[in-house]
Amino acid sequence: MSKAGVWFIRYVSILVELLMAILVGAVFIEVVMRYLFSRPISSVAELTQVLFPWMTFLAAIEITKNNEHLAITILRDKLPRKLKRINLIFIRLIMIFFSYYMIKSSVEISMASITIRLGVLRFLTRAHLYSAMTAAFIGILVVLIYQILLLILDKESEEVRT
Repeated sequence: MSKAGVWFIRYVSILVELLMAILVGAVFIEVVMRYLFSRPISSVAELTQVLFPWMTFLAAIEITKNNEHLAITILRDKLPRKLKRINLIFIRLIMIFFSYYMIKSSVEISMASITIRLGVLRFLTRAHLYSAMTAAFIGILVVLIYQILLLILDKESEEVRT
């Protein structure tokens, strides 16, 4: 993968880890405040509503890059090299098609919900939540296009083969 791609994936991973740390810290503080001091923090529930989708969807970019998604490979493993490459290209084309429609749909739902404010965190809207899908599937789309180019140019690496 190019330096820009490695840099992008590294920083997405760091962002996911940071979001996870914030999420765990916020929930821990909420539990302590609720059960030890009987003073729950109402904004933590909404914060987790926003952080969890961002964390999950951004992690999907790295999962796609590392081919750690679910795959049934029993048939593909038995194919000759050329047919295996064609199969990998076909699968990635289907994933690109799906990613495109996820981007399109998430933009539409984000735009439709841009005026719906959260209850406690009034500066955030539902669009902040739904835009996680847009950002993640744009990243996934870039990774898939890069992997298809490697397959077409027959410069596949371990990150594309599996």
